[in-house]
Amino acid sequence: MTRAHLIRLRCRCKADTGAVPFYMRIRTRQAKIVTMTSSGPLGIRRKKALYRAQHRGMREMDLLLGTFAAASLDGMSAAELDEFETMLDILDGDFLKWLTGETPVPDRYDTDLFRRIRAFRQVMPF
Repeated sequence: MTRAHLIRLRCRCKADTGAVPFYMRIRTRQAKIVTMTSSGPLGIRRKKALYRAQHRGMREMDLLLGTFAAASLDGMSAAELDEFETMLDILDGDFLKWLTGETPVPDRYDTDLFRRIRAFRQVMPF
């Protein structure tokens, strides 16, 4: 599409609905780019875990776990990564209640990694 087509499309959309056209929303949305420095099988697992942490289903959990994962995954050992992947299987509602302290954390999940996630929630950078 040329610039003239986009301008006409934008004018038509605003005149019809008053809403911002879809193509403009995509351009203005900023994506958070995180680079992983590790490679190999562990690096692939880290990238998958980062994606899963950032795309949970509940926006609150996307922000909490996604930000923690972006800041911490690169320094995790294979055992910690296993534990983090296990935590990604927990339902969002339960996990959020544990993080906020609404309900007690089951002994199975009350680990050092969980306490690090909870502490990170208190000092999140946004």
